[in-house]
Amino acid sequence: MNIKDVKMNFIRASEIVKYTGKAKKLLMSKWCVDGETQNNKSARIYIITSNGEIKKIGASNSKDGIKSTMGLYENANANSSSISRFGVQKMILAEIEKGKKVEVYVRFTENVEINVKGLVSEKRMMVSISSKDIEDVCKEDYFNICGNYPDWNYQENNKPWPNYMQKAFSEYKRNYRKNTQRKNR
Repeated sequence: MNIKDVKMNFIRASEIVKYTGKAKKLLMSKWCVDGETQNNKSARIYIITSNGEIKKIGASNSKDGIKSTMGLYENANANSSSISRFGVQKMILAEIEKGKKVEVYVRFTENVEINVKGLVSEKRMMVSISSKDIEDVCKEDYFNICGNYPDWNYQENNKPWPNYMQKAFSEYKRNYRKNTQRKNR
């Protein structure tokens, strides 16, 4: 499915490019939106595309904005990452190395005012709607149109990561643990 076929308003947030600096990270975002949008604390749904084709649908309730969410993919090779972040990072890098344009689109959820109950009190607040529920609707729409989930949504497709990716991730974790143990001595 192409991003042009999406009827709900997602905004183009960034293009992901290969990082050429000295830090360990492999990717970086070239932002198309201002800092306020990058750091918007609202829950968000994001779409990663390659040459316009939707490859990944994700969501985040992180209070640090889309910039922080994308930072998890950019730095997946430099921290204690999951196979999902690590794998998507490698998939993005492979697309870039093939000369494809990888972009991120985002839609923020609107906050709603509700009564929030604590342990002994109740308070009227503006809160974010869970991005996970909205992500599920987006993935369901994709599935209903395409008959499967986006290629990089392995878990939803009930498919294991390719063997080469599982091996690369195991090697990465071994090296990460060794380096962490060395630093802690």
